[in-house]
Amino acid sequence: MVKEQFRETDVAKKISHICFGMKSAEQMRQQAHIQVVSKNLYSQDTSHTPLQYGVLDHRMGTSEKDRPCETCGKSLADCLGHYGYLDLELPCFHVGYFKAIIGILQMICKTCSHILLSKEEKLQFLDFLRRPGSI
Repeated sequence: MVKEQFRETDVAKKISHICFGMKSAEQMRQQAHIQVVSKNLYSQDTSHTPLQYGVLDHRMGTSEKDRPCETCGKSLADCLGHYGYLDLELPCFHVGYFKAIIGILQMICKTCSHILLSKEEKLQFLDFLRRPGSI
């Protein structure tokens, strides 16, 4: 006799869709616990403790076994960590997208900003976009 998995029929639900996206800068600031403003990791005195408002601040979670998190009070094993944000002076590129960005930039004309395609290729793509189910 084979055991069958017990499943309540009225409890099972089907997930219709999942959406992934980026948070805006304002949303990140609202959800953050601190703003990171210090470039130094540790204080310069003999105690060698993480600097307040630095990237190792204990309000974003603890990194020491014997010290609790200053935000939630949990230990190293139990605290998941808390958000901090850093305002950058200049925009920066994500290293993981460099190859894609360079590929896109190589396909665009530097003087007129049009896509570098022949007239036949442009018409072919426009035709494809007008009939999305043609493949």
